This record gives sequence, structure tokens and C-alpha cells, in this order.
Amino acid sequence: MRPPSPGWTLLLLLGGSLLGPLACGGKDTAGGDGGGPADGGGNDGGNDGGTGDGGGGGDGGTTATDADGDGYDSVLSGDDDCDDNNADIHPGATEVCDGVDNNCDGDRDEDTAADASTWYYDGDGDGYGRPVPVRVACDQPPDYVPEGNDCDDEDPTRSPGRPELCDGFDNNCDGCRSSGATPARHKINYLE
Repeated sequence: MRPPSPGWTLLLLLGGSLLGPLACGGKDTAGGDGGGPADGGGNDGGNDGGTGDGGGGGDGGTTATDADGDGYDSVLSGDDDCDDNNADIHPGATEVCDGVDNNCDGDRDEDTAADASTWYYDGDGDGYGRPVPVRVACDQPPDYVPEGNDCDDEDPTRSPGRPELCDGFDNNCDGCRSSGATPARHKINYLE
């Protein structure tokens, strides 16, 4: 376990008093300065390895905790596990699209998340995008769609699933012009 980062201070409740040092005229009577046995070391003149702040062992008075057993101590104990109640959330964890900062880097649902989707730009608004450009993101960006197989992204009448017409164009994006299209037949009625 890592020692606490400089600048982090954790207030410990010793003997039920948060104001322990202040209530005694600014002197720390709970720590290793020989003022009292509250640190478990007895009144030994401050030679118990404590830091004079109420804790023992020279750790700044904090106790490292890893409540979820993921190998990372909580932020409160000076480490960088941002959710010490969930073993799947810790520094180095795989980021996924779930609205949570899984890897404790301060960002959630990043474009590099393991399950981020690929989105395709849809220039004609027909629900099908062109193969490039693409964006990888957890949430669908504006003007991007999940399908990237539009053969003509400037014409909304030509896209996968459209009926093929006998007009010389590939209307359904199957790679063939007018494939499977039957010319329209008109019934001619003769008047007598």
C-alpha cells in the first residue's frame, strides 16, 4: 500500500473528539509527544514511532483501506481508488460505457471505452452513413448513425433497403445498378 500523498490530511476521531489538539491549548496530547496513551503506545515520551499527530507507525495518522479488495486503497487513505466499494472500479480498470469513471482518471464514458460504438456520418439524413468518416464514442454524435453502408450519402433516395428501380442507379446499395428491378408495365385500355 502506498503512503499518503503530500497535501492530503485525514482527520481521525480519537477519544470521541475531533478538536482534540485544539481543545488542549494547541498541543497534541493524543499523539507520540508523550501526552497520552491514545495512540496505543502508552505514555512513553514520544518514542513509539508515531508522528505526533495521533497516529502510529509514521503514516501521517491515516490507515490505508482497501474495502473492496481490488488491490487499491481508497482516496480517503491517500491512494487513488475513486470507489472503494466496487472492486471493478480502480486505477487501470477497463473503461466501459456505463456512466461511471471505471478507471479513476476523472472522465467517464471516454471514446476509448472498451464497448464504445462506431458511428458513421450521415450526410443526407436517410439513416445510413458513409463508410468514412467514422467516430468512436459511447453516445451517438449528432449527424452520425450506426449503419455505414450508404452507397450515395448525398441522395436520400439511395440507401440499403430501398426498392430497386429501373432507372440506371443502384437504389438499394447492393452494388448493381437496377438489379432485380422490373420495368413498370402499364395497362393500356382501348376505348371503343
